[in-house]
Amino acid sequence: MYDLSCFYMNAYNDLHKWIEKKGYSRSLTKWHLEIYHSWEDPKELVVELLDTVE
Repeated sequence: MYDLSCFYMNAYNDLHKWIEKKGYSRSLTKWHLEIYHSWEDPKELVVELLDTVE
């Protein structure tokens, strides 16, 4: 099993910085999605991170 927590934290940090830079605010009481497009190689996951913004 691979520890991907560091990858996820970096990806979420990048997403949250982008949201702030664009002048949006995250809606913390709404759904946020992770859409996995590939599970074949745990080191090469293809995932879309979708946060609800206002």
